[in-house]
Amino acid sequence: MPGQRFYLVIAGTAGSGKTRLAKALGDWLDSQGVGFSRVNLDPAVEWIPYDPDVDVRDYVNARRVMEEHQLGPNGALLVSIDLLHNHIDEIVEAIGSSPGPYTIVDTPGQLELFAFRRSSLEVVRSIVNPYTTVVIFLIDGIFLTTPTNLASLLALALSIQLRLEYPQVNAISKADLIEPEMLELVEKLNEEPDSLLDLMARERGPYKTYAEKIYHIVAEEGINLVPVSSTREEGLSTVFGEAQKALGIEEGVETSIEEPI
Repeated sequence: MPGQRFYLVIAGTAGSGKTRLAKALGDWLDSQGVGFSRVNLDPAVEWIPYDPDVDVRDYVNARRVMEEHQLGPNGALLVSIDLLHNHIDEIVEAIGSSPGPYTIVDTPGQLELFAFRRSSLEVVRSIVNPYTTVVIFLIDGIFLTTPTNLASLLALALSIQLRLEYPQVNAISKADLIEPEMLELVEKLNEEPDSLLDLMARERGPYKTYAEKIYHIVAEEGINLVPVSSTREEGLSTVFGEAQKALGIEEGVETSIEEPI
């Protein structure tokens, strides 16, 4: 679609690797000759490893808000996000003038503020096109230790999708740090979702039955997890391909530089 802009909104828990993925995915798109821009949507971030095309800190800076209003870090972030509403038109205009057709949106580190606070949602919904937006939700690979943990993380991913109301690709970050056995489990789950239930049945714990109920809810939506490593630049083509599918884009990007995980 000539002139169409597609938004890749990267979300996830604090420390899950959102900013690193924003950099790695952008660098990979650049290597493939695909036009893109990056938007930093975190007014409190101290440092980012890429040069954003649009940076909300140019309009609202949480550190200055903290000093001016004598607030703590969390309070300053809340006020900063509210203040962004005063600059929506400027941010939208800046994004419209940035390279395309893909725009990577790097969201604030605190998932609860970004996904569950109404004013934060309104900021996101004001700057993206709801018909050409996909969320890439990062499940922190560090927490991928047991089948029950995985079930709870899948439930979190589903709750984010219900809250944001956009198509969603679920990716597991830091795949280079995950035990090979867990990566094999993820691969198996994508083909045989019921295998997770079998593994949880072997675990002990007072809340095992709750985890099994969570699994049944998640399984109804299907399980498709994409391991990705921003450090090794692995899994990026798969994440992008899944995002294209979610957006209804048939043509893919041929890759030549990436080895599978």
